[in-house]
Amino acid sequence: MNSCGVNIPHILNKFVHNNDEIQNIIEEYYFSVWYYLLDCNINTIKSYICDIKDSKYVNNLIYILPNNQCFARLDSCSSKPINPYKSYDEIYQSLQCCDRTRNNCYNQKLIIRHWLYNLGEEFRCFIHDNNLRAISTLSNNVKKLVLQHLEKIKETVKQIIFLCDYNDCTIDFCFYNDELLLIEINTPVYLCATSGKFDLDVVSDYEILLGDYIPDIINYPVIK
Repeated sequence: MNSCGVNIPHILNKFVHNNDEIQNIIEEYYFSVWYYLLDCNINTIKSYICDIKDSKYVNNLIYILPNNQCFARLDSCSSKPINPYKSYDEIYQSLQCCDRTRNNCYNQKLIIRHWLYNLGEEFRCFIHDNNLRAISTLSNNVKKLVLQHLEKIKETVKQIIFLCDYNDCTIDFCFYNDELLLIEINTPVYLCATSGKFDLDVVSDYEILLGDYIPDIINYPVIK
């Protein structure tokens, strides 16, 4: 489980043909590409897109945020911080010390986001060929919430697909104060996004996530 296309060459090669194409596709899913398309239309975390070299601006921004603290990430990913940041220096040190982010500190935007306490557990939606194929949850409690709010999730996914023009992608949500909250949009599962409780090496899971769309046979979205 929790597989992705970049680790399974025979799957990746069905959708992507060379390294340049991989990088071009990844850049289409950068935070700074999709955020402003959705900010006023989808319930998501208030965020600010910054030049990573502009330490003065970032520190001034943090100063006016609630509790003078923030979450921070790069365009492509975060360093998975446990605690909020309170200064530019904390952010930069964290990004430099993390294998996920170190090599991208010089060529991507810095994203500053409000820090929200008590976020619910995330769940991941898998979209392929414009259709919501599956949802991977972390626990039975989250699965129950997903089932209770499934129509709202479907509606929101359709809005995101329309606004961002992403035929293929993965979308992470959670429930915060009983509202559906968009966390982020990621690359398709045949690229870098991981498959959660699904396994791309299992034929039935692959067909659900990336096979032909057959709603007469498969009851989409499949929820695990």
